[in-house]
Amino acid sequence: QTLEENFRLTNQKFSEFNSSKIVTTYRDRFIRLKIFPLAAAAYGTDQNILDCLTQIFPSFEFKKNWIVKCQGVDEFCSAFCAVSFSDKAILLAFRGTDTFWQLTHEVWQTLFRRKIPSIFGYGHVVAYYFHDIFYQLDKKGVTEEIFWLIRKNPGYELWITGHSLGGALAAISAAKIAKSRVIKPELIKLVTFGQPRTGDSGFALGINRALPFFTYRITRSRDLVVHVPPRSFENYAHFKTEIFYDNEMNPGDRWIKCIGGDEDKDCANKYSIYTIKDHTNYFGKDVAEYGLSGCYDG
Repeated sequence: QTLEENFRLTNQKFSEFNSSKIVTTYRDRFIRLKIFPLAAAAYGTDQNILDCLTQIFPSFEFKKNWIVKCQGVDEFCSAFCAVSFSDKAILLAFRGTDTFWQLTHEVWQTLFRRKIPSIFGYGHVVAYYFHDIFYQLDKKGVTEEIFWLIRKNPGYELWITGHSLGGALAAISAAKIAKSRVIKPELIKLVTFGQPRTGDSGFALGINRALPFFTYRITRSRDLVVHVPPRSFENYAHFKTEIFYDNEMNPGDRWIKCIGGDEDKDCANKYSIYTIKDHTNYFGKDVAEYGLSGCYDG
């Protein structure tokens, strides 16, 4: 038997798990105080990540931080994982786009490079740039480590997140893990912030089917990146469910759960003029700077 088959058999033995205890509704406080800082922490050094985890989780273990050189730019792409014993959750976060030049390169590569078949098979494709970075990281052992942590911590949830480019990588990672069936889909929480369109409508449908319980794309006002590539370009599409904040995202600010399809015209798609500022700032914070500060609010 392969390692993956052994993990699958182990997962089938989680008889004590009660899916009725899993929270599947969107909660601003949970996302703001637990998931968003993880996405921000991915921009930081090992020490920054450790500081962020200390701010968020009473009992945790920082496991690994994988770093690779991003394709075509003098920047680094990364992901880290940890375990929150207090939340009974395995944590996986991917670093986002760090500079304007990296964003420009990301857009160029997405528009003008071929698409690659996704984990869902023929007819379900993702952008070459996102696929390439994810598999560079994965060759370092990302999925293998997550499988090991799932086996070591039976019944734990898996929280996967990322901002910008990190959101695209988080989606590809979540798709691969869900498709493996080493963990029950109701235990996976996928939350992204300012995520670009990562693949075509087939990939989006694959995500919707494989991860139907707690999958949220958080968008803000006129965020430029959530509209890249355009919906009309080569059938690129978002998966559901979008949570839209048309404000500064301060505590208590209103949000909308977008139910008008995967591309709701009453949410981020209602705008035709976009800004970078609405992409780099979420929940009242510059995402990268917040992570580099160790997630300190003071």
